[in-house]
Amino acid sequence: MQEHVDASGGRIRVVKRIAASHVRLRGEDARAGEVLLEPGTTLDATAVALLASVGKATPLVSKQPRILHLTTGDEIVSPEQTPSPGQIRNSNAFLISALCREFGAEAVDHFHAADDLGELTRIVTEAKAETYDMVLISGGSGQGSYDFSGELFRHLGATIHFREVNVRPGKPLIFGTTAREHSAQIIFGLPGNALSHFVCFHLFVRRALDRLLARSPATTTRAHLTERMSDTNNARETWWPARIVLKEGRIECRALPWQSSGDITRLPAGHALIHVPASTSHIDTGTMVEILSTRAQFL
Repeated sequence: MQEHVDASGGRIRVVKRIAASHVRLRGEDARAGEVLLEPGTTLDATAVALLASVGKATPLVSKQPRILHLTTGDEIVSPEQTPSPGQIRNSNAFLISALCREFGAEAVDHFHAADDLGELTRIVTEAKAETYDMVLISGGSGQGSYDFSGELFRHLGATIHFREVNVRPGKPLIFGTTAREHSAQIIFGLPGNALSHFVCFHLFVRRALDRLLARSPATTTRAHLTERMSDTNNARETWWPARIVLKEGRIECRALPWQSSGDITRLPAGHALIHVPASTSHIDTGTMVEILSTRAQFL
């Protein structure tokens, strides 16, 4: 280091010597054959820099999935409008778009259709739905006279694998796939209520996104319940919105109140879903419960 020498008359005199300093040895950072990035690693700034440092300028990556999102319902109006009696604002379009982007899918195209099968099929045809990796249909997944999601699956040439799940909130979930010569497609018919939308995204859609992006699917963890949960008894398993905190080295959680499968008023305060097994009458304070994080920054 120049700070450790005197320079004069074209010569230098070392005035301070530190043994083996400022020398980088071959193989000290990593050994030949060592795995530096596991498959499925998200290429953030540090991963990109590491690839550049070892000369991997063209890594093999998963393509960004393209998602077509279709909201349905005569009762749906835009957020700018004041709903008339029997109408609600379209929160699902923004919920799904933001969730997909938060969990790694940037390309999300949205359309809205009334409860009319002809209009639905026209929209998906004009949107060239077959070119998307995933199609999400919001609403119309039940068995009512105006629930056309199942018919839309058939129009898209999809095989329906199931039409409901034993989950609360979110029972009327349809899942199907298409298989074409050079591509496959994943299709979900999501229940229309917003909280059901949120739960089904994290339990099912997010898992499919993880697979498309070559990531390991999210797993649950355990947390200490800080307040007793009552009124949990239901024939279906429940995924209950919750707030989590890290306190004295352990994860604690508190269930958040919700009135119905359309109630998302408490979700901004939450970070996770508590798994409540079917036919559970209550859960006492201090019980260890299974939780699934719903925030990408906590994964």
